[in-house]
Amino acid sequence: MEQVAGVLARASALYKDVERVAERLLRLSDDSFLLAQLGRAVAALGAALDWHCAREITRLCTPVAAPPLHRLGAMSELSLDAIHEAVLLSAPQWRDLAQRYPEARFVEAGEDTVAVVFGDLDSAHSVTTFVAGVGSSDASSWPTHLERGRSIAQATGGAAVTWLGYQAPSALPHAIATAPAHAGARELQRFQRDLAARNPTQRRVVLGYSYGSVVVGRAATTGLLADAVVLMGSPGVPLSHASEFQLRGSGHGSVHALTAKGDLIDLTATPRGGVHGVDPTSPRFGARVWPTHPGDHSSYWNEPLVFRALREIAAPDSPAGRAPTSARAERSESTSPPP
Repeated sequence: MEQVAGVLARASALYKDVERVAERLLRLSDDSFLLAQLGRAVAALGAALDWHCAREITRLCTPVAAPPLHRLGAMSELSLDAIHEAVLLSAPQWRDLAQRYPEARFVEAGEDTVAVVFGDLDSAHSVTTFVAGVGSSDASSWPTHLERGRSIAQATGGAAVTWLGYQAPSALPHAIATAPAHAGARELQRFQRDLAARNPTQRRVVLGYSYGSVVVGRAATTGLLADAVVLMGSPGVPLSHASEFQLRGSGHGSVHALTAKGDLIDLTATPRGGVHGVDPTSPRFGARVWPTHPGDHSSYWNEPLVFRALREIAAPDSPAGRAPTSARAERSESTSPPP
């Protein structure tokens, strides 16, 4: 609250100065068209100041997830089984969920954050980190996200992590906020560093779904340890071209995108920008765009073409896995099932 009070105090002082200048200019405006224009410009400056003040208060009041009680990087000498037991010992609230997924290994957990591994993280040829979006901090959604992580591991033949490591927006009206993406990006960068330290030769893919793609895009602005990123059902990313992604993997990083025709998320971003940035499936963005069948925002998880793409991207020897491309693959409108 002290930070909010400080913002209000600074904004109030600035607004008084703006208001005083605007009133003086408007009183003199009868004699000068230029002064009238200047007065209106100063008044607009006051409105902009109000907007920035409200935005800063929203940022300060956005809840930030408590850090995990144990970070993966701090337990590097332990086996996955030992890490799993240590995490559940410190965060017993996750035990019921762990019992529902006996093959899963919980490698990080906080009060309302968790990272859950499917597959053998230490020996798999690849690991795909799945970053979920709006509503993913709600306990009722956690089984759904774990199911999706398990499906990714099965499709790729490697390991997969359901990474719920940030305080996601609770509902669509809150999804315009950028503060959760900033906070989540920092934690995602740290988690990917911990993965790389544990298995430096492993291929690392990061899949951002919905608002999760905003988190991934934000992380990639300053450096993300990944060989490839996948932006799925994205409302936009804060970079203007795929070549601007700072991916620090074992080779050239590649950027992939897919949005189903019929997914209303497609209305939130354009080739020139949007609330969260540019549409990553637009031709000028330069990502490799994978085909999907028409569907809604959740149809990806029942779409064989999506899992086929993830398998190819995660494969170390796949052309899609080795190098980026600026070619755009048109979204498929075919209704026939894939072979």
